[in-house]
Amino acid sequence: MIAFRELQSNDLPFLVDVRNACRTMLHNDAEFTLTQAQEWFDTKRPRFYIAAHEGSPIGYFRTSNWSEANRHVYVGLDLHADYRGKGLAQAAYRVFLPYLFEDCGMNKVSAEVLEHNQRSRRLHQRLGFALEGVKRQEVWRDDRYLDSLLFSMLKSEFNARYGAGDQPTRRAS
Repeated sequence: MIAFRELQSNDLPFLVDVRNACRTMLHNDAEFTLTQAQEWFDTKRPRFYIAAHEGSPIGYFRTSNWSEANRHVYVGLDLHADYRGKGLAQAAYRVFLPYLFEDCGMNKVSAEVLEHNQRSRRLHQRLGFALEGVKRQEVWRDDRYLDSLLFSMLKSEFNARYGAGDQPTRRAS
């Protein structure tokens, strides 16, 4: 079973390990230390969530650009290398999206994916996200520019695809 819970300070070593391992696929590829992560956590109080499978952390959801007025949020998922390629990312999103749409009242969930991140591109397409646009040459990486692909899903699309209330939100205690 997949569940999620809010990120806590004692999760930071796991978050740093996963984030640094995934950094080449992220818009900001800087490597972070545990001390930097603790300072970030204490000052920013990010809305990040640990994703767990059968009680063990497998990755985390990043959320940003929350707009309560427009009911819109950005989301991303970084998985630990041991859990990639097993269908767990799709399963985690299937649990987390109802939280965003139903519990948080969002109308639109967006995700930005760098063009070379084929795995994430396929995941968002399988989930039913629509390619909304391309930010051309958005990121300079490895002596070349990369496009950033903007995917989104509307609440109406989520409900049509998954049915409102069909996927219970599983928040871990």
